[in-house]
Amino acid sequence: MGRICRLAQPTEMSPTKRRKKISVLALVRKKQEKKKDKNVEQSTTKFHSPLTVEAVGPKSEANAGSSQTRSMRGEEEDENRKMNTWNCSALNEFIFLGITDNTDIKVTLFTAFLLVYLFDLLANLGMVILIVVDPHLHTPMYFFLSHLSFCDLCYSTAIGPKMLVDLVAQKKSIPFLGCALQFLTFCVFADSECLLLAVMAFDRYKAISSPLLYTAHMSSRLCSLLVAGVYLVGLTDALIHTTLAFRLCFCGSNEINHFFCDLPPLYLLSCSDIEVNELALFTVFGFIELSTISGVLVSYFYIILSVMKIHSAEGRFKAFSTCTSHLTAVSVFQGTMLFMYFRPSSSYSLDQDKMTSLFYTLVIPMLNPLIYSLRNKDVKEAVKKLRSKTCL
Repeated sequence: MGRICRLAQPTEMSPTKRRKKISVLALVRKKQEKKKDKNVEQSTTKFHSPLTVEAVGPKSEANAGSSQTRSMRGEEEDENRKMNTWNCSALNEFIFLGITDNTDIKVTLFTAFLLVYLFDLLANLGMVILIVVDPHLHTPMYFFLSHLSFCDLCYSTAIGPKMLVDLVAQKKSIPFLGCALQFLTFCVFADSECLLLAVMAFDRYKAISSPLLYTAHMSSRLCSLLVAGVYLVGLTDALIHTTLAFRLCFCGSNEINHFFCDLPPLYLLSCSDIEVNELALFTVFGFIELSTISGVLVSYFYIILSVMKIHSAEGRFKAFSTCTSHLTAVSVFQGTMLFMYFRPSSSYSLDQDKMTSLFYTLVIPMLNPLIYSLRNKDVKEAVKKLRSKTCL
């Protein structure tokens, strides 16, 4: 047992043998690490490098092709923009095609439209002068009526004289800035008239619901503020539409198939995107129309409630008779505007557009003085007084 124990015990090693053994182990470890590094490099070259080469090659070719197509498209877009900007800068005037090409009826149309425009001018100007001169007409209702006549006078004058000249002229041209100014003037006073009709409906409600406190409620300061707000909104809307319309590029023909500068025929000439213009037309001008119609409807709803409280039949008839003229003016003007600018594009016709434009640019300014004067005793008496003064 003692021998066996001696054999199992570890023998002591000399220091030189220990050093040799340690050096051999270190060499073996270094060789193993080198083999591992080689295997890793081979695996990366086998599996990664071909894939990367194959992947990078087509991508680089695709990127090169896409960059070439992008550069080609960019050059084409730049050329188109240059052509459009050149055409925009070269356009100095528009040419109206007018109401008709038939030379046989031009003289007849000129005579008829001249008489209508002269009646518009004299009737609306006379209404303004009559209301200013006669102190009995210095009430809120006639104050608003004078501004209604002023709006009719302004936008009919912006279109009428030029239309009459073009009926007999050979060249029916208008400068680019002149076209913008004509549309701006028309839009300012047409929008103002829309809102003014709503203000006049509110004035009618105050006059019928509380006649004793009418002058106190509708003070001169309030009336002036309402009219100033009407013109401010009309000017803002007109500036928006004019700026958007005349920033478009008209790179084709400069012939407008109309007798004045209006949005639909200008949009037909444009080679630019008009989505923003159409959106502005339906939002801004649509808001004005909606405000006017809703204001008139709400006012007349309360007017009907107030009239129903009147016990005498004569009083009811008198109250309703003061509103019929205003309702007639609202129905004619608003109906024409809605038909003109808010009908579907599928039913749009240039000839129909011309007839509608003639109606609201010349006929409506003629109808308003007739509507408000024929059935108005105060206006008739003021006209008689003015005649007697002039005769004396």
